[in-house]
Amino acid sequence: MMLLISDDFRAEIDIAIKAIEPGKMQAFFDASPAPPLSAAVSISDGVARVPIKGPLAEKPNRFFALFGGEQTSYAELRATLTSLDNDPRVKSVEFAMDTPGGNTDGLFETMRAIRAFSKPTTALVRNAHSAGFGLAASMDKRVAESDMSSTGSVGVVASFYVSDSTVTIRSSASPHKNPDPKTEEGRAQLQEHIDKVYGFFAAELAQGMPQLNGNYGQGKVFFAADAVKAGLIDSITVADNSGEKAKMKTFEEARAAFPAEFSAWEKKVAVEASGAERDRVVGHIKLATESEAYDIAMKAIESGESCDGAVTLRHQKAIQAAHELKLRGAATGGVGNLGATGGEGASRDAQFLEAFGAEIGKEQN
Repeated sequence: MMLLISDDFRAEIDIAIKAIEPGKMQAFFDASPAPPLSAAVSISDGVARVPIKGPLAEKPNRFFALFGGEQTSYAELRATLTSLDNDPRVKSVEFAMDTPGGNTDGLFETMRAIRAFSKPTTALVRNAHSAGFGLAASMDKRVAESDMSSTGSVGVVASFYVSDSTVTIRSSASPHKNPDPKTEEGRAQLQEHIDKVYGFFAAELAQGMPQLNGNYGQGKVFFAADAVKAGLIDSITVADNSGEKAKMKTFEEARAAFPAEFSAWEKKVAVEASGAERDRVVGHIKLATESEAYDIAMKAIESGESCDGAVTLRHQKAIQAAHELKLRGAATGGVGNLGATGGEGASRDAQFLEAFGAEIGKEQN
C-alpha cells in the first residue's frame, strides 16, 4: 500500500499511534461502521453535492477513522458517480473536498471514473492534497472556497519501520523481496518502485490537466492564490453563510469558474427579460388599439414605463376625448380633426408599433 498524503497528516498519524491505549483499540474495531457515502449526498436545483472528506482508501478503513473519524472510500465514490450519472434529477455535481490524500489502491480507477462522468463536475476545494488533488484534477473545474484553501502535495510516500532487532531471511530465488531500507541497495530498489508509482500517478494527472505539462509543484503545498498562479485550481470563491452554495466575488470570476452554468444563466435571464419586455410592449399596443392614442403608447414604450393604472387612465381619458370630439363633429356635420390619434396617421402608427414590438422580441432573444 502506497500513501499519497500530506506531511502534516503523516505527523498526526505518528502522534496518534503512540497515544493509542491497547484496551481502547479493540473497542474501536468492534464499533459500528460509518454510514455510506451515498447517505451524505444531497441534490438541490439539479446540482448534486458529494462530500470527499478525510483520508482516501479503496474501502472504509477503520485505521484511518482513528484520525478525525471522516474518510472517503474510492469504491463508494465510484458507485455514487454511477448512481448520479443515471439520475435524471442531476444536471451537474459539486464535490466538497477536505482531504489530506490517501492510498494509491483504487485511486487511478476513481480518477478515470470521474473523467468518464457525463455531467459537469466541480471540485469545491477546502483542502485537496496529494491523492485528493488527483481526484480534483480529474474534474472539469477546481474552485477554492477561501483564500486559506490549500492543495498540492503531489507525490508518493512510503514509510518503513526499521529495527535493529529484526532479522529478515529471504528465499534464495527471491533476493529482491522485501528490500532492506537500511542498505544502499535496498533503498535504491525502493526508490525505483516509488518513482514508478509516481509515474503512474503523473500519467493520470496529465489526462485530467494536460495544460500543466507535468508541473505539479514537486510536492509543495499551495494556498489558494498561489495555486491559481500555478494552475492547480481555476478560481477562488467565498461561501455564503449557509455554506450551501458558493458565491463569486465578481461576474468575471463566476464566468471563469462556471462558464457553462454562467452562460446558461445569462441566457435564462435574457429570455425572462425578453418575455417581460414583449408583454410590456404588447400591453401598450393593446391599450393604444382601443384608445387610438398611439402617441401615449409610443412615449410609454420609449420611457420604459409599465402598463400600470396611470397609463390605463391616460388611455381612458384619450378614449373619452375622442368620443367627445366625434360627437361635436357629428353635431356640426364634420368628422373632426383626429390628427395623430386617428385616421390614416393612426394606422401607420399602429403598424410601426407592431413592427417595433416584434423587433424588440427578436433582439431580446
